[in-house]
Amino acid sequence: LSALGLDCELHEVEPGRPNVYARLQGRGPGRRLNFNGHTDTVPICEGWRTPPHSPVVRDGRIYGLGACDMKAGIACILTMLKAFVDSRFPFSGELSFSGVIDEEAYSKGARAMMETDLANCDAIVLAEPYPGDQAKPIPLGITGKVLYEIHVEGRAAHGFRPHLGINAIEETALILASLERLPMRAHPSFGRGNTCTLKIEGGYRVYSVVVPDRCRVEINR
Repeated sequence: LSALGLDCELHEVEPGRPNVYARLQGRGPGRRLNFNGHTDTVPICEGWRTPPHSPVVRDGRIYGLGACDMKAGIACILTMLKAFVDSRFPFSGELSFSGVIDEEAYSKGARAMMETDLANCDAIVLAEPYPGDQAKPIPLGITGKVLYEIHVEGRAAHGFRPHLGINAIEETALILASLERLPMRAHPSFGRGNTCTLKIEGGYRVYSVVVPDRCRVEINR
């Protein structure tokens, strides 16, 4: 970005995890357009058939960690900025780029970006992957999310007499099984809302034949 003539800045949101900001100024005042993407990926899970940190091209597709979400989008933004600079097209206003951290978790990077002057732009183009359709190839908006943390308390008892206790893990399982029955509103562009159980913790760190009296679960909605 610096080589293209953009004014660049690293803004550290967390130790060792900076946002990247870059600006290209026009010949005078005008509208301001920001292109945004996140620079983090989800953690590496099991089951990879190719090295996750080494891109592999196979049957016309690139396989690698974050290849779709969203290194491809970042690559598109950078390619667009280079093509625009190379064209020497005269314009007024400002083109900018914001690469933010932590999108796959708490969106700390986006929150930090919204506290800067970049948030005062006229529009933001998110290069997130989107299946789209011919009628609406570019959506105006995006779904939100809420993280719920639920703590379930049971009653401890000896594991050979479980009927004397209340198993917090089993009670939590009943809660999770009932999530599909929750009424969810539908959006014409994004469909019906959903839930995703992200984490469940309960019982004791060391093996013990005791009815678990506590359980914690994280649910994304």
